[in-house]
Amino acid sequence: MTHKLAIWILLLMLMTSLASSSGPGFYHVQGKTIFNQSGKPFRIRGIGLGDLHSFTEDDFRGSARLGFNTISLLLDWSSFYSQETPYTYEQEAWSRVDQAIALARHYKLGLILQMCGSEGAQFIPLKRAPFDFRIWNDGELQKRFLALWHAIAARYSTESQLIGYGLFCEPVTSGPIGQWQQLAQRAVDTIRQVDRSHILFVERAYGEHETRRELSGIDYAPDESFPTIKDNNFVYQFYFFERDEYTHQFAPWRPDVQKAVKYPDPNWRITYKEKGAKPRTFLFDKHYLDFYLRRHTEFAKRHNAPLLIWAFGQMKRCFDGQGGDRWLRDVTSIFEQQGVHWSYSDFRDDAFGISDVPAAQQILTRQL
Repeated sequence: MTHKLAIWILLLMLMTSLASSSGPGFYHVQGKTIFNQSGKPFRIRGIGLGDLHSFTEDDFRGSARLGFNTISLLLDWSSFYSQETPYTYEQEAWSRVDQAIALARHYKLGLILQMCGSEGAQFIPLKRAPFDFRIWNDGELQKRFLALWHAIAARYSTESQLIGYGLFCEPVTSGPIGQWQQLAQRAVDTIRQVDRSHILFVERAYGEHETRRELSGIDYAPDESFPTIKDNNFVYQFYFFERDEYTHQFAPWRPDVQKAVKYPDPNWRITYKEKGAKPRTFLFDKHYLDFYLRRHTEFAKRHNAPLLIWAFGQMKRCFDGQGGDRWLRDVTSIFEQQGVHWSYSDFRDDAFGISDVPAAQQILTRQL
């Protein structure tokens, strides 16, 4: 190799390096670590702001003031299209997402778009809405679900303030749990057709054969409930409301938890039942919370993937002599000990919001 040729090769390598690093960077995953746009390790410490129609600039401002670094925003199919015109998307929905991105940039917050409502998928016990498992067997509904993600990803593929997309919240399948594995991978493949930059957040399943874990009393091992994803830029996620009898006590939409519960309770023995395994008994205390979280973090470590608790929290009444302060301190403590990413639910909400609960704000800001 001549001296002149070597110089030209070095110049070409330098130009290629500069070209590849030009423009904004993206949040991304390498192994078990999330990195920010600047390539520095990033730990999600977030908070939810409700859906497209409910957030305000004050919510972003207040979240940033408390020290959160990420906002989780819930999406619902009905904001984007009607059943009569499923592939014609509403400009108002795009405008609201655009506004959320602009506010996130202004207040230096990352943003995660969580698909919390898909047509034909209603698995939460709500008085106002019947269960709906049609999406698992209806090809047209799956087509609509995938088309919406394709449109969202195509529109925001170059948006660096966006951390990524939560594909599908709280899945409970109509048949075997493998239905979620198939749809999850199809969603990943669809998004990657137009957006190879943003992180994909993939949730575990919470039940199969139209039976949710909170109602059946049967949990699922992480190796069974988390889908195996063929991608190199994703995060596993799940929610943490352990236990529902405590965190959701007297929730008006949950007729099964209409009694007072305290934390910790030395007289309440929890029987943890996992499908195919021997039941285990715990007291309702930090030891149980640590065990439940560790079931998930051990899975994530085995699969060399980050883990996000995309929603956790408790009813406001839990802070009125029911041990809410201690539950929140214990939960955030084990989150830190086990190295998970987390997002509280929510900032401003009648049931779970912390905007008017100073005790919750103080505990969370200590971790921020």
